[in-house]
Parts: sequence; structure tokens; C-alpha cells
Amino acid sequence: MKEFERACLDLNIPLFVLPPHSPKYNANVERTNGTFRYEFYQINSFGHPVGEIHNQLQQFQQTY
Repeated sequence: MKEFERACLDLNIPLFVLPPHSPKYNANVERTNGTFRYEFYQINSFGHPVGEIHNQLQQFQQTY
């Protein structure tokens, strides 16, 4: 994180850091993370190659 913050500062990129687990500040992201955690990751087995997992994830994301 320190390197990332330094790079943003060097490039004059404004950086807004939200506290972790702050649904009141970042409700959409928190909701999406929860949905993927409980509706995708917990019900799929991941013995497949990364490319196959990527395809499954893309398909789930399109459906969601």
C-alpha cells in the first residue's frame, strides 16, 4: 500500500481511501463482494485451471 500511495502522490493522482468494511461509504462494492462470496465462491469447486475459473466467473457476473 505504501508503494501505491507513493506512486499516486508522484503522479499527482488523488487517492481516496475508504476504511475497510464500511458499507455506509461503499455500499455497492460491499454488496457485490458479499454476493460473489456467498453465491459464487462457496458453491463452486476450483480444481479447474485459472482460465476455466475466469470463464465461470464471467458467466456468473453476466447473470448477476
